[in-house]
Amino acid sequence: LGNTAIDAWVHGVPLVVSAVGGLDALVEHGIHGLKVPPETPEALAQAVMRYLETPALQNTVRKNGTARWLAEYSESRVVSDYISLFAKLAKTY
Repeated sequence: LGNTAIDAWVHGVPLVVSAVGGLDALVEHGIHGLKVPPETPEALAQAVMRYLETPALQNTVRKNGTARWLAEYSESRVVSDYISLFAKLAKTY
């Protein structure tokens, strides 16, 4: 799980991630952040410049990231998911 991505979403920070592992699966390019190929500093610089030159993209990514965090990773959501899991386990055993 990409804790760095979730932290960025919590704090409303536009996100650039390397498209590897969990981050690649977690972040939808242009929706929750920007993805760049691994080990490509030029692509990373271009992504940062894209944010600087496109405030609307920054706002979209911030809004969508925060919404995703609230829907899937907030404390209340995680606690609710655990309660549901424990209830199902209690019925099974």
